Amino acid sequence: MHSRPCETCADARFMALVLGVLMFVAMLILTAFARAQAATPVTPYTYARDYSWVAGKLSYSDLEGGFWTVTYQKPGGKPDRYGGHFVLILPDGMNRSALKTNGMVVVYGAPSPDSIGIQMAGTHYKVSKIVGLKASK
Repeated sequence: MHSRPCETCADARFMALVLGVLMFVAMLILTAFARAQAATPVTPYTYARDYSWVAGKLSYSDLEGGFWTVTYQKPGGKPDRYGGHFVLILPDGMNRSALKTNGMVVVYGAPSPDSIGIQMAGTHYKVSKIVGLKASK
């Protein structure tokens, strides 16, 4: 018997293992890239399919004790199931003085249609983070 065929089989198994590892790493990189693209809005007045973030204009109303809203659909656009805007439920400890009326922002969080509050201006959105959008030049 020759030992050469066994060496060839071992080489083939090693190459298959290397190829499998390379494919796995490529999938991880592509998945991370896709998530980064999905999580980063390019323009204002847009939102994630699952509403995990919305990008739009921030507004403050003195009515009903005062509250912040974000309008994430272009003015004149067809409203979605939430009407194109949310009443923001800000987390404790958030620096409210940093929020600016008419500022363009990305708001991260989740719709909270079952939450109850005195603000009757729309569906509540439980905020985890707000990031300002830079003005395009």
